Amino acid sequence: MTKRTLESEEELKKLQDPTNTSVVEDDDESDDESDEESEDEEDGKAKKKAAKKPRKQSTPKKVARPTLKNVLSALTHPQLIKMVSIFIEEKHPELKDEFIDTVPPPSVEEIHAELTRLHNSIDRAWPNSKYGSGRDHFCYKRVAGHLRNYKAGGSSRCKLQASNHSTGRSSTTSIDDFPVFDDSKNNAGRAALFKKLSTHGKTALRYTTLTKPELDNVLTKVNKEATQLADLIKAFNEKK
Repeated sequence: MTKRTLESEEELKKLQDPTNTSVVEDDDESDDESDEESEDEEDGKAKKKAAKKPRKQSTPKKVARPTLKNVLSALTHPQLIKMVSIFIEEKHPELKDEFIDTVPPPSVEEIHAELTRLHNSIDRAWPNSKYGSGRDHFCYKRVAGHLRNYKAGGSSRCKLQASNHSTGRSSTTSIDDFPVFDDSKNNAGRAALFKKLSTHGKTALRYTTLTKPELDNVLTKVNKEATQLADLIKAFNEKK
């Protein structure tokens, strides 16, 4: 018999064997059961997903507002002036007088420090010469640029203190540190500073709140330059 004939006979026997048929049927049933179990597992997973509660949305934390001090400190000087002017003059004009009364007098510490720095620059540029008076034209030429800077700083100081009408401290400004030269032409800057001091000092005296003893104290300092500040001394005496 050929091999093909033997295989066909074996297949025929398998078909005729009832036990063999049950095995095939059992295999089919087990496949069906496994399919059903997998479907049940998928349904269970879907139900679990559906049963999950939605997460609560976290409420954002409130950011603390910056303090007024920090806000004002971050502004530049022009920004601060603009902001205060708009707030007082346009939005709350009824508070203008009260605000002005509470404003402290302007500080002149920075101007004092600047003048000290400028005066030190004059000292450093001053020629160390054993000959001559030390105030001749040669010395003037060596420090002329520093004198111009000192004059500009002194003018700013007089103007700032004159704006302080509540105290009249512009009168205390002294130009004693400005050198006096042999040639009167070289003293023009010093004379200009005294003129500004006298002008701004008289302006401040109109609004000053200094007492008589305080005025006497200031006048003592001003009297050191009686020739240069004659008009200012006269205004002091009239104020007293």
